[in-house]
Amino acid sequence: GAQQGDIKRAQIFVEGVISEYMAEEEGGSQGLNIKGFNIGSGSGNAHVAVIIRLIDTTTSQVVASQRVEGKANKGGMNLSFAQSDWGFSQSGKKGMPIDKAVQIAIDNAVNYIAQQMSQVTWTGKVITVKEDGTVFVNAGSEANVASDTIFMVYRPGEILIDPDTGLNLGSDEEFVGRLQINDVQPKFSKGFMKDEKIAAKGDIVKFIG
Repeated sequence: GAQQGDIKRAQIFVEGVISEYMAEEEGGSQGLNIKGFNIGSGSGNAHVAVIIRLIDTTTSQVVASQRVEGKANKGGMNLSFAQSDWGFSQSGKKGMPIDKAVQIAIDNAVNYIAQQMSQVTWTGKVITVKEDGTVFVNAGSEANVASDTIFMVYRPGEILIDPDTGLNLGSDEEFVGRLQINDVQPKFSKGFMKDEKIAAKGDIVKFIG
């Protein structure tokens, strides 16, 4: 595993919770019997539902949530012949429907995540602020931060917890001011505030294009 300090910072945490799982629901079967020959078929289906949540690791806020599903059917055919002293049978079945249902649910989840990520605003945090007013941010050239980039700085307020579920809903944010970057390193960057208010450690910075 990665050593402490070497783990790359992720902005969005994806959480998936299985809410429904039906390996095989009841299916129908039918057949035809003619002079000892029996031709029959059967069917069944599987169903999986997953709740997907996208959580901003900077603010702990749930930025998107969606229920995705996967359903798949199976079918089979069998042929048999029997007399009083001998007979034969043959059958064929498709793959397990639960495997297909899970794959469909995963595909739907990936499509949803990709759509939501295109709308997510990039965020970072203020590491520290020096006495001369220099502001250090926890993102640099490795995160595509460039010199002269202007960030909007927000101060998080009280964390809001859903009283029914205990889920962290994030916090209200107070706008502090604009931060202009003038020095970019691989893992961090430095800048200064363009407005009167002073940034503080833990403030959130957002890039608004």
